[in-house]
Amino acid sequence: ERAAAGETGGSATLRRWYVYGVSAGALLFLVHSTARLIELLWRQALAPGSADLVNVVAAPVAAAPIALGVWVFHWRWSNQSATAEDDRRSVLRTVYLLTVLGAAVAVTLTQVSQVLYYALSRLLGVERPGGVNEPLPLLLGGPVAFGIVYAIAWIYHRRILTHETAAYPDSPRRLGVRRLYRYLVALVSIA
Repeated sequence: ERAAAGETGGSATLRRWYVYGVSAGALLFLVHSTARLIELLWRQALAPGSADLVNVVAAPVAAAPIALGVWVFHWRWSNQSATAEDDRRSVLRTVYLLTVLGAAVAVTLTQVSQVLYYALSRLLGVERPGGVNEPLPLLLGGPVAFGIVYAIAWIYHRRILTHETAAYPDSPRRLGVRRLYRYLVALVSIA
């Protein structure tokens, strides 16, 4: 029906709310599940037998492919549909990109700072940094896994934002988006 009748106004906006809302939720669930799986496998590799591996990794192993499928389906829909050109100019796509970028930047920088905190604390002789009494390799599992996975999401979406800002330079909104992105990264970095 959309292909036959076209899509404008509220109809397009409603579809975009759905597509970008589901895309953001699925992507954030995907990166979290993937990072959690890597962290659990890391811990299991360094401390074998500390937990029942099947029960420990069952949830992220099940969640990651489902979230990936949902995200890929909706992301492709927004990029390859008959309305893809209009979608790339929409405010909701920008909101999606900035939401994902904000989350990815915040988690990446938080986890990198956690890695530095644990490493420097141990280097300076603090036995229990933050009250945690685990060997350094075990402590680093979570922050490294989450930092890497969220950094990949950050890089991917930053490239999309850069590409789309360059592709539509005539849009004053795009210039605002570039500034907003820089301010967002600065704010998260300061925090």
